Parts: sequence; structure tokens; C-alpha cells
Amino acid sequence: MDPTDNTDVTASPASLTLTKDNWSTAQTVTVSAAQDQCPQDTDHLDDTATVTHATASTDTACEALTVDSVAATVTDDEDTPVKVSFGAAACTAAEGGTAAIEVSLDQDPERKVEIPLSVTGQGGTSSEDCSGVPASVTCNSGDTDEEFTFTAAADEIDDDGESVKLTFGTPPTAVTEGTTDETVVSITTPWA
Repeated sequence: MDPTDNTDVTASPASLTLTKDNWSTAQTVTVSAAQDQCPQDTDHLDDTATVTHATASTDTACEALTVDSVAATVTDDEDTPVKVSFGAAACTAAEGGTAAIEVSLDQDPERKVEIPLSVTGQGGTSSEDCSGVPASVTCNSGDTDEEFTFTAAADEIDDDGESVKLTFGTPPTAVTEGTTDETVVSITTPWA
């Protein structure tokens, strides 16, 4: 047996012997794929290997026999590397109003990816001044864009200069921060 088209695949045993006594008994061949590390700049795709057979016999009737090839699928187990970014570096929400915050991956993660978020109040902003920011954003396989609604609380105080900085927490394996790694939401007063 010979996996001729994929050097990462081996077959064991390398050959089988069929005799008049064992020809009808099934024999097992194990096809193994090597564990490798996919480079960060390449796609993680499944691959195939074709196991071919050659026959050798002193019996001319058996020598003419052919055995079909077998295709083996090799599944890659490394996570696809992705970059996460906010949709914009800054936006505005008036008190009592909202702002749509977008989080995007640069490509299909091909798995479930949960990205933690961190919230930092600036200019005197407290946790009572906003809501709607989840602890994390989740993208599933086939999903590259998620959005949540930031809500600025309405109050009677004219407190100019309030804002909230959103950043990513510690990213999961094979996820790195993209160019827009934070967004600042400025909270404005309706009467300003």
C-alpha cells in the first residue's frame, strides 16, 4: 500500500500477503496522518490521500488482478488564525440614545470563537452611564460579523466629556487583534 499523493500520510503494514488459506479473511490496514503545524498565513483545509495497491504473485491468474485505490480524508485540527477588529475607532451616543457597535473577524473562523470585551469609563463615566455591552461577543463557523447595542443612560447632569472605551480582553487561541483594537463611544447630552 502506498499513499502516493500525500507525504504526510503513511499506511501500515506496507504490504499484505494473501494465501489460499487466508484470502477470504479481512485484513486491516491503518492509514495515519502526521501531526503538523499549519503556518499562520495559510488556510486550514481538509486534505486527501490516495492509497494505491500493487499485486505480485507467482500465480499468473492472480498477477492480473487489480485492486481499487482508496481515498482517505485528512482533517486538519489546527484552528484557523483570525484577526478581530471593531467596526469603527469612535462613535457617539446621546444620553438616552444608542450606538451600534460592530465586531468583525477578517475571515471565517471555521469554529465558535468567543471574544471577551473590556469596558473603561472615561471623563467621569461610571457603570450607571451605559448598558448593553456584553461580556463577550461570539462568532460561529461561517460568521464574521457581530453587532451589539450600546445604550447611554439619560440623566439630568450636564457632564460633558464622558466617554467609554471598549477593548478586547485576552483573545482565545489563534485570535489576534486587528488594526482597530479599540473603540471610544462619546456620550453627548441632548441639550449640548
